[in-house]
Amino acid sequence: MNREDTSVAQAMTLGGEPEQPDATRKRQAVEHLLKSRFFHKSPLLSAFLLYVSRRAIEEPTARIPEHEIGVHVFGRSEDFDTRDDNIVRNYARQLRRRLQEYYATDGAGDAVRIDIPRGGYVPLFAMVDVATASPIAWRGEEDKGNTPVTITGDSSRGHVRYGLFLLLLCLYSIGLYRFAQWQPDSHSRKEEAANPLWSQMFNLNRDTYIVPSDTGFVVMQEANHRTFSLTEYLQWHSSASEKSLAMSYLRSESYTNLLSIFITNELKNLKGVVPSRFIVRGAHDMRFEDFRDSNAILIGSNFSNPWTELFSKNTNFQFHNDLQAGRYWIENIHPLSGESTLYRSGEQEHSYVTYATIVYLPNLSGTGHVLLLQGLDSAGTQAAADFMIRNDGGKRILDQMMASNKGSLKSFELLLEAVSLDAGSHTTGLRVIASRQYS
Repeated sequence: MNREDTSVAQAMTLGGEPEQPDATRKRQAVEHLLKSRFFHKSPLLSAFLLYVSRRAIEEPTARIPEHEIGVHVFGRSEDFDTRDDNIVRNYARQLRRRLQEYYATDGAGDAVRIDIPRGGYVPLFAMVDVATASPIAWRGEEDKGNTPVTITGDSSRGHVRYGLFLLLLCLYSIGLYRFAQWQPDSHSRKEEAANPLWSQMFNLNRDTYIVPSDTGFVVMQEANHRTFSLTEYLQWHSSASEKSLAMSYLRSESYTNLLSIFITNELKNLKGVVPSRFIVRGAHDMRFEDFRDSNAILIGSNFSNPWTELFSKNTNFQFHNDLQAGRYWIENIHPLSGESTLYRSGEQEHSYVTYATIVYLPNLSGTGHVLLLQGLDSAGTQAAADFMIRNDGGKRILDQMMASNKGSLKSFELLLEAVSLDAGSHTTGLRVIASRQYS
């Protein structure tokens, strides 16, 4: 069947080579797209577009392999075989259709257009003179024999899912903001001086699991107005557990937020990472034995990453929540002189203050290590990751710890305070306000 090619790339070619927008306008175009009705209810399509767009802005000449997208966007393992699993191709097909729909309707007046041409996954950005450009006709696609991948679940649940996606959209907002604020490094991270922590977390002799936060876990707790333990979480996926829970269908589905995707990508680009030993795995798929002989980095507090319960029971800085009142706080179990007992996020003197912890402990067998990056909110978790990955202060304080322990890095907890103009703004101040070291 003949079909008119309605690609945005074709429509952008208006009598010559289209003008290229700068990086700022590209990021703004992506952010605008993801807030539209065509994307804000589609978390995986949003994550797909955001990932490939960021890669294209960071490395304009680089190709983006299908395998890379499968690992970073869809959580596939490093041995993921694209010949047997076509999830990336199916979602790419949906993404192209969604872009065409958007530019044929709501986005007809957008000056910056984005397209992902068939045969690859690298987005094209171009300026369009909206005064002279013709509308892009949306005809739809008639791909036969390929069923688009959808989030599992009965279509009768649509009205229930709407509430879920509203919450997911809120959780994505921090990711959208971070994308808008993100600037490419002026030099490769591979050339940066090694943080002493990473040589312990990444090595040739042991796998390191990266476990992103589980957005579905957050949603189910919010919907049921209660906090679930790790034991309850595991029962969801191992037996026919209680089905009367609100949004119980989330037990069989995996979601994470854009912030976790960004942090995971930053971690993978650290100096010293061994790609074959770097394993991204959803909380649904982790087991106790994974924490016995391997290293692990857990993103999010116990409210968004249930596996932190394994390691945080005996820590000094404990995360708590009251879902009925919508309150979240860190308790300082044994406060030292000058320290507070409780730390809560909130507005303080025309600024927003939040708190986070960085915890470094042995794994379950004592042969490896576990790193917890936890915040009272998304801004706090981002601050914890930034402190260890990008902030020189993280390396300095670890150097000091090692100097006091004759060159060895002992288990520790750091309590961070992060200050910004408001809850959605970039951190303007980040400091360690309390710490604990253990032998």
